[in-house]
Amino acid sequence: MGSMFDSYNLVSEKCGKGGSIICNVIGIILPIAMISVGAIHIDDCPAQKYICIYLIVAGAFAILVTGVRCLGSMCSTSDSGTPPLPFLVVNGILGLFLFSWFIAGNVWVYGLYGKYNPTDKKADNYCKELVYEFAFWIITTGYILLGVLILLVCCVSCCCKRR
Repeated sequence: MGSMFDSYNLVSEKCGKGGSIICNVIGIILPIAMISVGAIHIDDCPAQKYICIYLIVAGAFAILVTGVRCLGSMCSTSDSGTPPLPFLVVNGILGLFLFSWFIAGNVWVYGLYGKYNPTDKKADNYCKELVYEFAFWIITTGYILLGVLILLVCCVSCCCKRR
């Protein structure tokens, strides 16, 4: 999860105020959707009960990270815009937690891949398709954005070397 949110923060830094607003709106709407899907369907995936918990916790902490970053930038006293040290420490701890939680989500979601039953609610391996697919694509999108970010960094570094 952390990589997805780090990606939009990097974009917001490079795209100015308009890009920042768009990225912050996405950074709030997506976690709210995660919390909503996880909470509404908390009992709809007995095949892997932690998928809904993953969505709720990841969404809540993503909102918390966004709030800490916004607060840190508002409390910035230097001309460079660097937040005070306590905000950097809290942001680092939250980032480590989100990274760890992202790995746990990978285990829970990808571990169920191809093994769940989206139709028979009485089956032990039942998981509502909406819940599983949403969690699957949240995680997969994180990997896609990470890949795009790595590709962009490689392209920029190659362009900068040639000059």
